[in-house]
Amino acid sequence: MKRKILIVINNLDSGGTEYHLLQVLPRLCQQLSCEIYIYTIDGRGRLAPQFENQGIKVISLRSNKTNNGFYHAWSYCRSFFLLKRTIKKIQPDVIHCFLTKAYIFTAMANFFQRRPLIMSRRSLNFYQSKHFVLSKVERFMHRFLLFALGNSKAVVNQLITEGIPERKVRLIYNGVDTEKYHHDNLVAKQKKSLSLIIVANLRAYKGHLDLLSALTIIANRLPKDWQLICAGRNDGMLNVLKAKASELHLGKHIHWVGECENISGKLKRSDIMIACSHEEGFSNSILEGMSASLPIIATDVGGNSEAVTDNQTGFIVPVKSPKLLSEAILTLATSDELRKKFGQAGRLRVEKYFSIEACVINYKYFYEEVFRLIDKT
Repeated sequence: MKRKILIVINNLDSGGTEYHLLQVLPRLCQQLSCEIYIYTIDGRGRLAPQFENQGIKVISLRSNKTNNGFYHAWSYCRSFFLLKRTIKKIQPDVIHCFLTKAYIFTAMANFFQRRPLIMSRRSLNFYQSKHFVLSKVERFMHRFLLFALGNSKAVVNQLITEGIPERKVRLIYNGVDTEKYHHDNLVAKQKKSLSLIIVANLRAYKGHLDLLSALTIIANRLPKDWQLICAGRNDGMLNVLKAKASELHLGKHIHWVGECENISGKLKRSDIMIACSHEEGFSNSILEGMSASLPIIATDVGGNSEAVTDNQTGFIVPVKSPKLLSEAILTLATSDELRKKFGQAGRLRVEKYFSIEACVINYKYFYEEVFRLIDKT
């Protein structure tokens, strides 16, 4: 009989975790010969058909997104009881939760059924300081975990400090399909000027304002027609960022492209990737940029320094430091040779340590360990 894995996540809208699962789960089904189901709390999401097209069943109510407080609460109650019924019906060998809300939601729904529970943390725990009660609930739920997964050493260390025994904590790095982002030399020759790119949803903690400040410092020392491509979903910051860019006289250089289906095409036409987030678990976009042979400038948060080797595949700079960020940009902007050297080294590093194949194999080994432990109990 095939093993059954139930994945629980907030939704399947576009985001780093959702795309990560889209890359991993279909391959994992083949590696493990198992059945994988996904339960989404907040409605299906735009990526759901892509999962289903690859044989992964998505279970959810219709979208819970509403401004009506009563209906919002009622929808969550319905979703909670549907999840309980789903667990009872499927009888999964293991339930694997991605992201904090899904973890707390599932831990409560599973409290009396006690199916083996795994949690994946994919960001640092700064959010806990803003949600004191929920953080206490989350830490209480840790005692019922079979395993906890982190996607960087920084995240793993935080899980341990929250009281999860080290023997129950594992590290699995993100992985990318390196061939999808392979740099096309013909495309590179067609570029006319310096192109910078940041791939991050438009949220305050992603550091776009820091980047605008950094570019202001060096704008007159960059090539005349330089451009910055800002790719990512607008989560409420677009108007603020556009206004700031206009105020700093940078507007004509910046292209706000929103969510981008063909991000590999944008990366192939870029020269430098910038990741200036104030907090991070482990960035998929950095790996994508390295796969496209781009030198990376990243802030020293989360797992960024585990992906980017400072002064070898790019530069690691302090968080919230526009001046040092500007110096790193200028150094790469004025040296074709250095960009090429760092970009090639980054590509090799991803192929060796962060390929999607390596990631899936690590998940396979992890689940095999989980199943062995379950069979013993």
